[in-house]
Amino acid sequence: MKIRPAEQTDCPELARLRWQVRIEEDGESAAFEEQEFLTECARFFSQGIKDGSHICWLAVEDEFIVSHICVQIVPMIPRPLRIEDRYGYLTNSYTLPAYRNKGIGSQLLEHVIEWANEQDLELLIVWPSDRAVSFYERLGFDPKNDILQLTLRAYDEPSS
Repeated sequence: MKIRPAEQTDCPELARLRWQVRIEEDGESAAFEEQEFLTECARFFSQGIKDGSHICWLAVEDEFIVSHICVQIVPMIPRPLRIEDRYGYLTNSYTLPAYRNKGIGSQLLEHVIEWANEQDLELLIVWPSDRAVSFYERLGFDPKNDILQLTLRAYDEPSS
């Protein structure tokens, strides 16, 4: 298993996997046609890779993506202790069903944590699904934090 950052050529496959995970988790309803979604999502990944705002880490077996985790880099407002600081928001974490429960996701997340430390990120945050909470807790994520959330619209509300 090789772990590497995504490249521009990976964007169409990342978009396809994003479609797959959302349909798997949210059911078969979609506000957009699949091809329209794939085009726009691949564009989003491509832009994030290009401008450095998103780093997508891949677990690859025989050049086939079997798992991935994306990190959105969020710049922080300067403060007296650090003029420049950033944190990482973990999102779009997915492992193909046939590769689950084999430690691949854990290896990938451990790599992301090591990379985040090397980047001197202040912290990593994630809003996991209920079934993924224990996965993140096993690798040191603490469910007790100061983050409060105000939901402004339903997560699954389609755009108008």
